[in-house]
Formats: sequence, structure tokens, C-alpha cells
Amino acid sequence: MTIKKLQKINQFSKLCKTEINAILTKKGYKLTKEEDHPASFESKYWVWTNYRTKHCYRFIWDGKNDWFSLEESPYINDPEKVGWADVIVVDFEGHVSNLDYWKEIIREITFEIE
Repeated sequence: MTIKKLQKINQFSKLCKTEINAILTKKGYKLTKEEDHPASFESKYWVWTNYRTKHCYRFIWDGKNDWFSLEESPYINDPEKVGWADVIVVDFEGHVSNLDYWKEIIREITFEIE
């Protein structure tokens, strides 16, 4: 992965994280986990948990496959061991520098959680 591509992906993922966080915080979710995996194709993810409704969302950058995914789980106690269901999966390959595509992806992701 080139440095320029990595910078664009990091920029986009931070933008998505900010948008998702703003919506979910208003709904009672808290950002409870954040992991970066540089050795795994720069993959990363964030988890938001709502303890009142017993629900969580996870937003993932899969660096190996070049896609972003928003998942959900009703298991707030260690959901990684139980399972996640895809809410939306977005292919990012070939769209790293396409700002119009970025806006479309953010609209699609935020629509799913609003």
C-alpha cells in the first residue's frame, strides 16, 4: 500500500468515525473500543456500545480487501466472540481519491444508523 493511499484511507476513516460518533453519541452510544492493526494491511476498527439498549456497532477498515464495513451486534459483552451482522459493506478499491464517492459512502453509512 502506498503512503498516499494510506493517508487517504486514514483521512476517510477519521471522517467516517467523526460522523458515526456524532450520530451514535446522540443515541446513547459510547465509543468503547478502538484498534489499529498495522501488520494486518493497516486494518482498523471502532466499536460503539449502548448499554441501555444492549446493542453495539462496529466500523471496520479491512485493508486486505479494501472495504469498509458497518456491523451490529446485540451482544455487548465481548461481541467479538459471539458474532456480528453486516449492516453495510462498501468497496473502497479504486475510489481512494474520489471525494464524491466519499460523500456517497458517508451518506449511506449514516443513513443506516440514523
